[in-house]
Amino acid sequence: MLELTNPAFAALAGSVTGAFFTLFAAVLVTKGQERVARINADKDLRIHADKMTNSRLTEDVTTRRGKLFELHQILSRVEFENSQTMSYMSADENLEIPMFRQRYRELCSLMASALSIVDIYYPEMSRSMQLVYGKASIFWGQQEHLLRTPSQDRKAWQERHAAVVETAHKIRDLTSAMQENVQAEARDLARSLALPNRRLPS
Repeated sequence: MLELTNPAFAALAGSVTGAFFTLFAAVLVTKGQERVARINADKDLRIHADKMTNSRLTEDVTTRRGKLFELHQILSRVEFENSQTMSYMSADENLEIPMFRQRYRELCSLMASALSIVDIYYPEMSRSMQLVYGKASIFWGQQEHLLRTPSQDRKAWQERHAAVVETAHKIRDLTSAMQENVQAEARDLARSLALPNRRLPS
C-alpha cells in the first residue's frame, strides 16, 4: 500500500488532479462554446425572421398601394362619367341610346372592380362604394330619360336635367370623400414601410 508521502503516490495524485482540472476546463469551454453557438443561432434565426417579415410587409404594402392607385383612378372616372359635364356632352352629341347603354355597361364593370378592391382590401369603404354604384345607376337612368326628351319641350327637359345635376353632385361628394380616404390609407401604408415591425391594418 502506497504511503501518502511516497513520491510515486504524490506523482500519481498530481497526474490525476491535473487530468481532472484539464477535463473540467474542457467541459467549461465546451459548454461556453455551445452557449455562444446557441446565442448566435438564435440571433441568426431572428435576423432571418425579421427579413422574411419585412419582405412580406413590403410585398403587402406594394400590393395595397397598387390597389389604392387603381381605386383612385376608377373613382375619378366614375365622377367624370356621372358629371354635369358628361350630361351636357351626351346631349350635345345626340348620343344614341344603344351607345349610351354600352358606356353604362363599361362603367358598371369599372365600379364592380372598385367594389372588389374595397371588399377585399378596404371593407370600411364598401358601404361608400355601394352608395356610389347606386347613385350612378340613378344618374344613368335619369340621363337616358333626358336624352329621350325632345329639346323643344323645354320645361320637361329642364326638370330632368336638374334631377341629373342633383344626382351628379351627390356622386361627386361621395367619390371625393372616398378619394380622401384613399389618400389617408396611402399615407398609412407609407408609414408602414418606415416602421417594418408594424402590422398592416386588416
